[in-house]
Formats: sequence, structure tokens, C-alpha cells
Amino acid sequence: AMIGPDQHTASGFDMPSQSRFGVVLMKAEDAAAFDNPPRTAYIYFGQREGLKLGAGVCEVPVGSSNQRHAHDDADEVIYVLRGTVRFEFPGESLTLGPTEAVYIPAGLDHQIFNAGEVPALHTFTFSPAGPEEAIRRKYRGRP
Repeated sequence: AMIGPDQHTASGFDMPSQSRFGVVLMKAEDAAAFDNPPRTAYIYFGQREGLKLGAGVCEVPVGSSNQRHAHDDADEVIYVLRGTVRFEFPGESLTLGPTEAVYIPAGLDHQIFNAGEVPALHTFTFSPAGPEEAIRRKYRGRP
């Protein structure tokens, strides 16, 4: 089980960290805020914690997106929790809503747009772990 942003009352944790039960906790202040285009990623866990996969959630404001990119060494699964999300792939577009998911194989260029009227929220899971560390380094200045 995971405990998300602002959904726990634990104190004294530097994020990410583990509780005595092995549950990875994260705090909203550990979010990686992206400026261009605007969005916020919350990394729950990954390579740094010695895990075989990396995961988190991303909130995308209305009208925003991420940058076109690919994860050369990891597959990605994205599950939409809130809003309408449009995925652009080479020669193809796919629009998903809450409770729908997409599998993106390693190396496939993709871009994610909020195509709805509310801030979109989606999970991301990488296998194997690794891309989440690039997010941490680039947007949080972490080693």
C-alpha cells in the first residue's frame, strides 16, 4: 500500500522513506515541480529505494502537457485517476479517462496532454526502475 500526498499524519520523515511496515511514504513538499510545461510529479519509490520498479503520480494542469520523450530502458504504465488525458505517439493519438490505462513500451516516443476541463491526475510506473531517478535529478537537483 502507498500513502499519497497529504494523506498521512506521520511526521519526521525525509522523503521518500519507509515506515516500520515497509510502506513508502511521501509528502507533498517532496514533489518535483516542472515549469515548462507546468505539471507536478510525486515520486513514490524506485531505484534509490532498491526496488525493481519506479512509481509515482503526476498532476497536469488544464491545457498543459509534459515534453515529448521516451524511456529507452524501461516500459511505462500510466493509469488515469482524474480528468481526460491525451497521449500522442508517432502517428497515433489516444485519449483516456479515469480508470483507464496505457502500456508504453521502452523506447517509444510519447507526450501526455491534459485534454479536459479539470487538472488531470495519473499514475506512472516504470519497469525496470530508473526513469524516476532522472525526474528526481533534473527537477529536484538531487544526486
